[in-house]
Amino acid sequence: MGRINYGYKNKYFLDLTARYDGASKFGENNKFGFFPGVSGAWRVIEEPFMQQQELVSDLKLRGSYGLTGHAAAIGPYQSLSLSSQGNPYILNHLYTMGISPTGISNRDLKWEKSIQTNIGLDIGFWNNRLQVTVDAYKKRTDDLLFVKQLPISSGYGSFSGNFASIENKGIELAANVRLLDKAVKWNVNANISFNRNKLISLEGGLEEFVLSPYGVLQVARPLGV
Repeated sequence: MGRINYGYKNKYFLDLTARYDGASKFGENNKFGFFPGVSGAWRVIEEPFMQQQELVSDLKLRGSYGLTGHAAAIGPYQSLSLSSQGNPYILNHLYTMGISPTGISNRDLKWEKSIQTNIGLDIGFWNNRLQVTVDAYKKRTDDLLFVKQLPISSGYGSFSGNFASIENKGIELAANVRLLDKAVKWNVNANISFNRNKLISLEGGLEEFVLSPYGVLQVARPLGV
């Protein structure tokens, strides 16, 4: 893991990060992933053209873009062919426990990856008596880790793999107001967010996948329909 950040004249900021992560739960050819990110900020309030006014007391623009990896959606050993204690049977007049296969190997099992872009604005009015934060983001996740239930006729209960791509985008708003700031202090906070998601693609070019008797995954539709 590495990180470099730089600030110039308390106005311009740059941050670079990079991670090289490994997880033994993935297939033998996909255990490691490289995940970089970059972010920057501009404190507009520090510019000379902002010094001649009294309405805006703080103003900062922010932006970021980065790739992250996820591994938490599955447990260990999902890329391996597994066996475990199976059903009992009688052998030579003795009650014996059998061993049966319980896991299908998946050497192609790999990191779930998310690319996210974020643009933000922090602004304060009247000596920061009113502060407002606005963020807009777009996040795409590819190689989504998913445990797929298999028909009983396959001889297995489930199979872990990278099955889909999804997209989330939205806006987040937050505000803080100092109504009283003397012997009695009174702050009011409020926030609201809007998020839209949709399924971009499924493995094998499928348009629909049945999750349960009550829900399906459909391409170009939100999750959970």
